[in-house]
Amino acid sequence: MYGVTMVKLNRLFTVTIGFMTLSMVNGMVVRIALMCSNVVIFPMLWLIKTLTGQRMTNGQRAQIYHSMGIIGAEAAHLERNGMSKGGLIWSLVLTLFIFYFM
Repeated sequence: MYGVTMVKLNRLFTVTIGFMTLSMVNGMVVRIALMCSNVVIFPMLWLIKTLTGQRMTNGQRAQIYHSMGIIGAEAAHLERNGMSKGGLIWSLVLTLFIFYFM
């Protein structure tokens, strides 16, 4: 009786730890995918500016960057200092590929 109970408790503990690990990894991948998916907005903004010739106002840019969280803050910093956002975009794209194909 005592051995059967210990086996069941051990199995319950193992299954619980496995579920917690799977849930943690899944949550991390989803968060990173959502965070990095914002990178698609930068080429779209560049295309709109190039094809239509319209420039966005500073308020419109601020709203877009604000809605993007940390990535938007980094992009706004790069734009204020006149630096290219190419490195930021490529790093986020590579992060997505690494997480999807690992």
